[in-house]
Amino acid sequence: MNHPRHALVVALVFAASCGGAESTPPPDPGPTITSVTVSPASPVVEIGSTQQMSAIANSSTGGSVSGQTVSWTSSDQDVASITSGGLVTGVTEGTSTITATVGGVAGSQVITVELADCEQATPVSLAAGEFQAYEAGECLLLPSGSAGDYYRVVITRPTSIENPSDVPNATLTVTGIGTLQSAAAPASAVATAEGAPLAGFPEIDGTRLLENDALKESTARFHMTMLEREMRERGPGPDGIAPNRASFGLRLMADPPDRLEISSEFSCSATPVPQALINFNDDLAIYQDSTERSAKPISQTATQEMLDYYTAYVRDMVPQYWGDVSDIDGNGRIIVTTAPSLGDSVAAAVFTGDLRTNGTCASGNVGEVIFFNADLILGMDGADPDWTPLSTLAHETKHLVSIRKRFDAGTGLPPLWIEEGMAEIASTMSSRIAWATTGGPALGTQVTSTNLIATLCATDPCGFTKEIFGLVDALANTIVWSSTQPNSLITNPDGASEFHSIYASGWHFHRFLGDAYGNASTPMGDAGLFKNLVASTSPLGIAALEQFTGRTYEELFQELAVAMALHNNSAPAPTRSFTTYDFTTAMRIFSAPAVLAPEGLYPWPVTTVSDDDLSAGFTNATFEGPMGPSGMRFHDFESNGSGTGAQIEVSLAEPAEVLVVRIR
Repeated sequence: MNHPRHALVVALVFAASCGGAESTPPPDPGPTITSVTVSPASPVVEIGSTQQMSAIANSSTGGSVSGQTVSWTSSDQDVASITSGGLVTGVTEGTSTITATVGGVAGSQVITVELADCEQATPVSLAAGEFQAYEAGECLLLPSGSAGDYYRVVITRPTSIENPSDVPNATLTVTGIGTLQSAAAPASAVATAEGAPLAGFPEIDGTRLLENDALKESTARFHMTMLEREMRERGPGPDGIAPNRASFGLRLMADPPDRLEISSEFSCSATPVPQALINFNDDLAIYQDSTERSAKPISQTATQEMLDYYTAYVRDMVPQYWGDVSDIDGNGRIIVTTAPSLGDSVAAAVFTGDLRTNGTCASGNVGEVIFFNADLILGMDGADPDWTPLSTLAHETKHLVSIRKRFDAGTGLPPLWIEEGMAEIASTMSSRIAWATTGGPALGTQVTSTNLIATLCATDPCGFTKEIFGLVDALANTIVWSSTQPNSLITNPDGASEFHSIYASGWHFHRFLGDAYGNASTPMGDAGLFKNLVASTSPLGIAALEQFTGRTYEELFQELAVAMALHNNSAPAPTRSFTTYDFTTAMRIFSAPAVLAPEGLYPWPVTTVSDDDLSAGFTNATFEGPMGPSGMRFHDFESNGSGTGAQIEVSLAEPAEVLVVRIR
């Protein structure tokens, strides 16, 4: 059947559609941009400072046009640079035209860049090897003097408050009145104790050491968490402390039992579990958790290495440096056993509850026990052994002694960076004794790249020996701590390198104390200082440092910064200095990874304007970066002898101090 009406409707709809397309008006183009206003008008900015510019697009109707893209340019980037967002930075004295372009229409303002307002600059007058401290914010004038005059400016934050989130920016602005040269790594400016810097790096890969460092940091956190829990639950003592029956080595040793029941959960309410005897000598008895042993048994070979190392290099050193190891269980030995509860992230631990009586810690082992990660001990087996457990024995034994002394005194432990730093002194001293015994440099002499490489590269390829491992590990950790930003002596600050370590910073600081105040250039001459620092009759933490050095913490921190600034370069050595390590060369032994082979030399100044040429000259510059609590940043300047000199201004939240050190 035909439907003529339906056909007509379709035709009409089609016609209406076509007619609508022909009658739609063109879109409104909107107002036309006729001009662009840039503000502020005729801005003035100091070198190193910034100015935010803004632009308004004006329309033909008298209003403004919003939502438009603005393109910014500077006619002279060497005078004033500008970002895509319109932020101008003063680079050097002069003028530049700042232009904003919107929709093809441009507007501009002339910006003037001036010298920092530093008419009352304090002139710096120092002889080589001298230093002077200034408040941050004080404008300083480094005189140009003669070509080659060389200054090191150290920005520091001497605070003992362990707040990892306290990381303000430090800004150093240099205004050259004449021409300066960055001296981040000028081969001409650094004379080390062994002459010129190393011609090349030996092929030593420190990746394993960085992995160990991560393990150390998680171990330190575990130690502190465990101690804090113990103090909350039981109080610091002295009530409930098991009696110290005797010191080690005062009587004949009976063979230890083949099995022990030991609680390894680091809790006073844990259930003891069976431990199987693996190996022993007169000083240690090494066990393993019986359940764990069926899955991954530690070997006689690895445990014998631990026994031999402890007896030869730890047993006699610890009493000299820290005091006698207690013997509250009367068995004449330290018990070493594995603890599955440590997991993968903790190397070893000492449980403070084990030093108490069962009346105050029901499942404490009432004895001297060091718990190890079994995987760490297993790492000593094989063709490429990891010798970490050896120096770790010395580290943990020191903890046994100092925890006992603090309990006897009725106090807690010192800040973590102090306790772990001194434990690392024990670790590295055991390594130095082992090295000296097997042909390395004598105790009290300097560790240099020459004697390190002679040992590490005695065979091809270069590799770590068990005697030197703990010492090289400490050097590697210290490189990361001091060459990356932000750094901190007393905590791991927010934003720091993942390998930043208070083990390293604490060791480096206490190594300075031992050298500068303990006469470490005499073999083991620093032992008396460290023994005093942990004595049960001594004050705790920083108070002990101040008592036995006669200096405040702020003064010690300043002396450390100066010692680092003047360490083994062409300047005369400071009164307080490092004597047992040549860090300038010793820290250049690694070829990889990059974080262990930073550009430049210890203590790694951050003053550079060119990644391609660390000694590139400049007239004006701004250097900015985060600064952690008790952190430090080194900036080096070498004069070419022209002009008046350089104005230096530092901006940093309190507490802040600027040290200017004359190198030559």
